[in-house]
Amino acid sequence: NLYGYNFARKAHSDHLILAEGYMDVIALQTAGFAGAVASLGTSLTEEQARLIGRSCKELTICYDSDSAGIRATQRAIQVLRSACPELRVSVASLGEGKDPDEFIKMHSEDGAERLAEAFKAAISDTEYRLQMCKNGLDMNVNKDRLTYAVEAVRVLVTVENPVEQDLFAAQIAAEVGVGRESILAQVQAAAADRKKLKTRKFLSRKKNLHSAIMRLFARFLTQKVKW
Repeated sequence: NLYGYNFARKAHSDHLILAEGYMDVIALQTAGFAGAVASLGTSLTEEQARLIGRSCKELTICYDSDSAGIRATQRAIQVLRSACPELRVSVASLGEGKDPDEFIKMHSEDGAERLAEAFKAAISDTEYRLQMCKNGLDMNVNKDRLTYAVEAVRVLVTVENPVEQDLFAAQIAAEVGVGRESILAQVQAAAADRKKLKTRKFLSRKKNLHSAIMRLFARFLTQKVKW
């Protein structure tokens, strides 16, 4: 389940805010954000993601801003992309505040207004992942630009919307200093490799299932089990 989901449902909001802990949800709902829910400090599960997908059209992730929160945000994006491909996912940054609860306490007089501004300025999940690809890199150095391009292509492969993919391909190309066609060509090549890998995994699982069934029948026959 999701903490605070019962209140979020009553609000009939098409836009939910996903936080990490119950204190964050309490603070957000008290500040007027009735659509706040939490995955209770654990990694977002596929079941929770599907519940979110059935409840809203747009979700803003607002996890802690520390390294653990960043990792949790990236994993949540992957889970949501897989379970709810139609859901619009964005990520809000609270800057100096570590989490919504601390942020509101830090800005006791106008915390709700500042939060509303932060949610309005939230960036798309794709843009967030691309920003994370730049961490620790110097975009003035060719080696780092190449590293960024490789990581960025891995992000774009997971983007199914062709318009979104084309838009960010142009952005990445401008940042790296290459043609947009070069980025898209790499995305297409990576997508083909990904498809081949999925096919191999599927065939491997099918083969393993067949072997397991054959072993089961062999055991029944050996033990002369009555059907």
